[in-house]
Amino acid sequence: MKTAVQPKEAFFYYTHLNDEQIKDPVSAILHFAVEDELEDVRRQMWNWLSVALSAKSASFNNEDNRWELLFLYERLLVLIDAAYLVLNRNIQLVDYRQT
Repeated sequence: MKTAVQPKEAFFYYTHLNDEQIKDPVSAILHFAVEDELEDVRRQMWNWLSVALSAKSASFNNEDNRWELLFLYERLLVLIDAAYLVLNRNIQLVDYRQT
């Protein structure tokens, strides 16, 4: 059960976070970065983008929609890189504190 207050106008407001992740969002970032290698995530993102742009889809026939998709792709890559950087720094902090 979700504990976050969800505004009525925001249908997707924190819908994918569990209670622990709502309390500690960094745990969700670290979990994501631990699950898959960065190279694999980037490759999958590229595959999604390639398929979306090459498919004959009404959603992406419009030039503006294609630009929005590209912009989202670039922003997601920034978030993904940041997630792996947080993971890397978190591991270094844990290792440093244990010595």
